Amino acid sequence: MHQQDHPSEPRRAHLSTVVSVLWCFAAAVVFFLGTALSTPAYEQETHAELQGKVVDSTGAVIKGAQVTVLELTTGVPTQTVINDTGESRCRS
Repeated sequence: MHQQDHPSEPRRAHLSTVVSVLWCFAAAVVFFLGTALSTPAYEQETHAELQGKVVDSTGAVIKGAQVTVLELTTGVPTQTVINDTGESRCRS
């Protein structure tokens, strides 16, 4: 006696293939959404520092002078006051 294949076997094989494809698709979607929506573990920051000495035309230090530095790309001003040696440091 020959054993006959059950008539539902091709359907099961097809269903198994469809389920495998759907799982692969779902895994790919989760992977791409996870990488696209994740935030980096670090932040990029850009800082600048300007330092100098303020003197008059004779070379004398101008103590207490107020200096304003304007960030041209953002329009944000930063202010500093000149110290007793005429030096200032401004960080943005």
